[in-house]
Amino acid sequence: MDAGIGGEPFLHHPHHALEIRAGAVHFIDHGEAGDAEFVRLAPHRLGLGLHAADRAENRHGAVENPQAVPSARVLEAMARNYANSFTHFALAESLRHAERLHDTFGTFPHTISVPRFKHAFGAPIAAAPAPVSDAAFERIVILYRLSVPSAGVVVSTREPAALRERCLDIGATQVSAGSKTDPGGYGDGVRRHESEQFEVDDTRPIEEMVRVILRRGYLPSLCTSCYRRRRTGNVFTEMALDGHIKEFCLPNALLTLAEYAVGNADPALRDQCLAAVAAGRKDLDDSALRPEFDRKLSLVLSGAKDLFF
Repeated sequence: MDAGIGGEPFLHHPHHALEIRAGAVHFIDHGEAGDAEFVRLAPHRLGLGLHAADRAENRHGAVENPQAVPSARVLEAMARNYANSFTHFALAESLRHAERLHDTFGTFPHTISVPRFKHAFGAPIAAAPAPVSDAAFERIVILYRLSVPSAGVVVSTREPAALRERCLDIGATQVSAGSKTDPGGYGDGVRRHESEQFEVDDTRPIEEMVRVILRRGYLPSLCTSCYRRRRTGNVFTEMALDGHIKEFCLPNALLTLAEYAVGNADPALRDQCLAAVAAGRKDLDDSALRPEFDRKLSLVLSGAKDLFF
């Protein structure tokens, strides 16, 4: 049975969205206790000239040939086979808007959300008139991944755990963890169903999501450096499409994972994270940033925080 009851796609513009990066799986902390987002950016090889997914053995996936990415019009035609007419219209609208942004300003949206409508206490509508099935939801994720190669595809905690994990393997680049939608939810840890903005399905905490992502062969990260280094808008889009962004993604992912590990109270999880950092460090052997990365990593392991490139 599907968890969602309707489609609700959103495009987030570069000046509003969280930064996303190519290579690895990232999770971005919003500053709220227990609330983080995991991000992975790099299309799977689903044809059309795209690199393989950035599993542990290939963390630097990027668009191999931007001209090989299908146009929004081609993907609109594909979408007709994947969902009902209402959802097709919403998909077409999102894809055309992304295409327009790129043609006019040289930048794709930073992220595209794929939330399905969920029930809200007191809402006059109990069910959406155009429900989106799990199968259609997965196809929508794939369509966004193929059509907007430099954008993050967001799958929120509205969706069930199993679906979110499958979406990581087919194109989702950002997933939240430990999210709360009720006022005061982060403060006392008590879930108030009657005051939630919408129902949350996947209630796993950050620690469990880190384990899941590591287990699936991806690399968690808390990096937000692109915004802070002004790698945004058309600058970020160009760097992501030609693969240049990977030079910053991996070292930043490793530094933030190391910082997370140092501050984690679970010895087993801490060891898992540090083992992933050690494995990822080998991929920096040919990087010009390696000496500075080693210096920063040493500081992080000694307790320093918020170091990035």
